[in-house]
Amino acid sequence: MNRLEISGRLTRDPDVKQGPKTKIAQMGVAVSVVDGPDVSSLFLDFKAFSPIADIIETLRKGDQVYIVATGKTAKWEGRDGKSHSSTEWWIQFIQPYPRPRSGAPEPKKLTEEEATDDVPF
Repeated sequence: MNRLEISGRLTRDPDVKQGPKTKIAQMGVAVSVVDGPDVSSLFLDFKAFSPIADIIETLRKGDQVYIVATGKTAKWEGRDGKSHSSTEWWIQFIQPYPRPRSGAPEPKKLTEEEATDDVPF
């Protein structure tokens, strides 16, 4: 088992289904990866059962979340004889970040003069 802690944004609305005894949720999350001056994105898929699935059900595409998950890697040989592997990430803890309030006032835009004024220290 591997442990993963990330902060990222949902890449799509979560898919939550009701099973016979519990809900199961699936969602994708994009994470920025910084390696010196290089920045790239990593896309991960996650799954969770209730009660975490109940939290995920309230989320939508673009929401930012903090996740702690455990992963298990499965390895198999395909029909073509090539080796394949996949890691399934199961959420142990999720904390959504607050959404910006709708109707919140826009930040004041500075005029060119205000933006170039010297700031006394």
